[in-house]
Amino acid sequence: MKRIGAIRTLRFAVGTAGAVAFAFSLDYGQAIMTPLLASVFLGAPSPRPTLRVMTGILVAAALGMGVGLLSSLLLIHVPSVLFLSVGLMLFRIFLSAVRGTGAFLVLMLLLGVLMVPVVGTIDSQLALDFVNDFLINLVLALAFVQAAFQLFPDPKTEALTKPAPPTPPPTAQLAYAVQRTAIFLPLFAVVVSLQMTSQLQALLFAVILSLGAQPGSGAKASLPMLGGAAIGGGMAIVIYLLTSMYHEFMLLMLLTFLALLIIGRGQFSDRPSAVYFSSAKGAMLILISSTSSILGDETGDKFMARLSSILLAAGILALGLPLAAHLFPARRPRPAEPSTAEAS
Repeated sequence: MKRIGAIRTLRFAVGTAGAVAFAFSLDYGQAIMTPLLASVFLGAPSPRPTLRVMTGILVAAALGMGVGLLSSLLLIHVPSVLFLSVGLMLFRIFLSAVRGTGAFLVLMLLLGVLMVPVVGTIDSQLALDFVNDFLINLVLALAFVQAAFQLFPDPKTEALTKPAPPTPPPTAQLAYAVQRTAIFLPLFAVVVSLQMTSQLQALLFAVILSLGAQPGSGAKASLPMLGGAAIGGGMAIVIYLLTSMYHEFMLLMLLTFLALLIIGRGQFSDRPSAVYFSSAKGAMLILISSTSSILGDETGDKFMARLSSILLAAGILALGLPLAAHLFPARRPRPAEPSTAEAS
């Protein structure tokens, strides 16, 4: 592994593990969001976020959460209008994503538009509390990101980022936005209609997972999502079994740190398997949140329910992306017709 890969692995493992220890120790509202968001930031091959970048992320999060809160307050009793408005917003967000908008900004907008109305189906005050807790967790996550970069800065002699992929043609951009909307709008409609707030973290995982799929991904490119969820789920099962036997918080943290080291080493490598490990961290962190309390008999039921939801979400994306690409393919541009002079 190159020096920059080793530094990024240590930064990812230490920063995310520190966020896990902080969140699980204090057990505040939506505590899992702090390490989960920190892992997304630290798991990307990006330079240290500047104050301007962090401000943009916070503004995007506030905007997405505000739109989601407004939708839940005004349209929650008119499901057809709610689904139509959310569908239009999803299309616009995914279109911005394929046109080059930063992945973190897109993530914040998607989480607000999709998750807040789900909570709003129960109570508007709960939706407002969700927004407040999320923004607090985002600030904490960014603090851990900065601390991790301070401890393990990137070397100045090596490239910090990979070159951006080429922007697809307009027809492919529209197809990408339609395909993603065709996947997430039905999921959102089902979760809202059935008030499945217990599936909120699975929806969160699906959103994070979808951002790693490139436009036009077929079955070969989308299957790593399912494999990554299986890797993260397997690690979480080992952690759950060991912590259930010994009931030690320090053991939980040690195992979590070792698992993050393995994931970090895998995702920052140049091997083809890197895509699997990039998908594994979200599944593992969401699942170990079921073991964080290590209390009572409900932990096992909660863990298995979340494991099933995570694998289902990954399976829906792995199968849904190729299906959506088949149903809504990008139209090929028509070749230019020869002029009359050329024809003669």
